[in-house]
Amino acid sequence: MQQLAGARVLAIAAPAAPLSHYLHANAALRAGYPGEALTAALLITETFGRDPRPWMSGIFWEQVTTAYHRRGEHQLELDAARTARSHKTGNPVHIAQELTALAALGQLDSLSSLVLEIESMLPTSGSASVAALLLSVALELRAHGELQEAKLVLRHVSAAVRARPAAEQATAGARRGMGRVLYLLDDFTGAKALFTKLSQESPQDPDYLGMLGLIAMKLGDRVEAMLPQTA
Repeated sequence: MQQLAGARVLAIAAPAAPLSHYLHANAALRAGYPGEALTAALLITETFGRDPRPWMSGIFWEQVTTAYHRRGEHQLELDAARTARSHKTGNPVHIAQELTALAALGQLDSLSSLVLEIESMLPTSGSASVAALLLSVALELRAHGELQEAKLVLRHVSAAVRARPAAEQATAGARRGMGRVLYLLDDFTGAKALFTKLSQESPQDPDYLGMLGLIAMKLGDRVEAMLPQTA
């Protein structure tokens, strides 16, 4: 709340400065005030929203679409995502924003074509990887009960990760992400192998221990499911 209070003061003190409204919107989202965030963000649509630099366009529209999403205004979220895409910055983030809104609306006719489109794009500087963007879409689909569609997207996530250089795939972050994808695809044996190795490398990491517990439950091993929680 202290950060939000400071951002509000800055926005009042420098109303002509686009950055002050961006910071205000960002702070409001973090504090759980999507309506306030949206009001602040929309003041700078013409400035940040049309910026030709993909990373700038991405972080701005993320505030707008996230605010609409948290308010449950998914049609407005979709409209904003499509407006962002119309500026043609070449940012895969905007397609992910559109997919997220479509998932929330249950409008999945264009799901496959948009997933293929985002896969064909290069990641932009300062934005999430294609795999990370698609994973967020898959989780949104799962949240709305679209389990088969979520698995379709997850398989694309798996392919995107495996297409990266071997050195990148070997990082702890990449293996953690792949383990989570395998878990969501119900490949509990594969997920267990990855998280077991990761846990051996970092035995105090609570995320690895927690995932091993969840996997053990899925595999029906009640005794092992309890062990990670007391490790």
